Amino acid sequence: NTTNNSRLLRLSHPSTPTAAAGFLGFNSDGSSDNNVVTFGVQYSSSYYNVLNIKRSTQGVGLGIVNPSTPLHVYHATTNGVATFESGDTICLANFKDNSTSTSPAVGATADDLILLTSDLTRIRIKSTGQVGVGINNPGLPLHVYHATSNGILKVESGDANAGITIADNGGEVSVRAISNDLTFNTSSSETERMRLTSDGKLLLGTTSDSAGVGVSPFLQVEDITGSPYGRASFAYNGADAVGPGIYFTKSRGTANGATTIVQDSDQLGAIFFTGADGNDRASRGGSIQCHVD
Repeated sequence: NTTNNSRLLRLSHPSTPTAAAGFLGFNSDGSSDNNVVTFGVQYSSSYYNVLNIKRSTQGVGLGIVNPSTPLHVYHATTNGVATFESGDTICLANFKDNSTSTSPAVGATADDLILLTSDLTRIRIKSTGQVGVGINNPGLPLHVYHATSNGILKVESGDANAGITIADNGGEVSVRAISNDLTFNTSSSETERMRLTSDGKLLLGTTSDSAGVGVSPFLQVEDITGSPYGRASFAYNGADAVGPGIYFTKSRGTANGATTIVQDSDQLGAIFFTGADGNDRASRGGSIQCHVD
């Protein structure tokens, strides 16, 4: 059959010569780049182009007349437009460019989705929704594993603040990195409650080293107007005679855990009472000190 620039070869069964058929078609608008070869089926007066091969794109179209890529699959209503099936336990689709030596792949094993490089499974998404990175049997929604590396996860932002938010159905908290400091924050407004600075200081209620007492303590607690007035409490509950306590310990050693004996007049510990004088908060009003005698 010949119509305009089309050529059609129709194949049908003798028992239904007009009702149903398969056909091989060729269409051209006169330009060699737009030639299309079509394989299709015909039912009654309707023709369905199943597979189209187009010269200009060197593309194969399944369900589409004008494929825009080497393989273009289309269906107007079906969500699943392609299925790859293997008779083995794993089915893979491999990807390769002009420098690939071992093709990365995406595939299925049982009901799990897997991503491979160098023929090794790197990521697995279980049928239950759990994602494993470096592990085939993730025990949580996200499970990251490496057999030898101590650092297994890095979260990085191109901005000056990077964080991880943890939330349940009642609220959320976050842990953030600001420069080289680690902060702990509460609520969706990310109110900072505690900061561990890069030099090891622990700050509660303040975002910077603001003691202003003449030294820079490792632990700084600061509060503003109103309760709890910058106060701290220590409680112990037990059916015995022991109460809570604070230990101040001194050694003449120069390493953590040292037990080098102290000397006469060494200060074992002190509590200093200071107040602001308009310039700093180092003016001392009194102290409680203990010395070796």
